[in-house]
Amino acid sequence: AETPLSGIRQDGRDLALVVGPEGGMDPAEIDRLVEAGAEPVRLGDPVLRTSTAGPAAIAVLSVALGRW
Repeated sequence: AETPLSGIRQDGRDLALVVGPEGGMDPAEIDRLVEAGAEPVRLGDPVLRTSTAGPAAIAVLSVALGRW
């Protein structure tokens, strides 16, 4: 994904966060999510453990959406 997670803007819709495995998601999985309306974004260049990526992403979203 090219769009950074911090660039997400709220437009009144609900958000769902999908965190993939450290090895990356299969392209077919990403395609299915995009077909369902998902917007692929990246958290950053370093690969984080799955257990760390979720909380980090929630923190970034909270700041980006002005909720924190």
